[in-house]
Amino acid sequence: MRSNVRQKMNKLNPSFLRAAANVSLWLLITAVFGYFSQGLSDDHWWTQGYILSLSIPFVLMILATWVMFVPRCLEYDERTLIIHFWLRGRQSRSWEELRYYGGAFNVFLIQFGSMQAFQIFSGAYPRTEWQSFSGFLRARFPDKKATGWLGPFGFKWKKKKAEQNSRGNGGQRP
Repeated sequence: MRSNVRQKMNKLNPSFLRAAANVSLWLLITAVFGYFSQGLSDDHWWTQGYILSLSIPFVLMILATWVMFVPRCLEYDERTLIIHFWLRGRQSRSWEELRYYGGAFNVFLIQFGSMQAFQIFSGAYPRTEWQSFSGFLRARFPDKKATGWLGPFGFKWKKKKAEQNSRGNGGQRP
């Protein structure tokens, strides 16, 4: 008999400060690298005004990351994923529709059916919550992990016949 009682949804709680700190760190590393490479190679050192003006793209990048890649609602249970981005409507997807998932350069992608993947900035979430979510996916859907992404579309490389045979018989050759 199937129970009509719904399981408690697991909710991931994003933090704007955590997202801003993560994005700022990468921007700062990039800016410092640019400062020293341009200064040492061309003897062109940035002025104080130029350095101060970098605050504008820093703020814009932080805000763009928050609005485009951090869902305001991300909940899941054994049957469903509920995701609601700031500029898109709330969507509920059944795990039966899951096609691919995986990470690529600080962005986690999850694709259902033939639609574009949801792109999520994992750096906005507490590490324990994110590890719980990614662990849930690895445990429940190991065959859905993408081997690569072409933009927002995942793919899997076909395994070679010899590799499949060696794994199927404990690694021994036939």
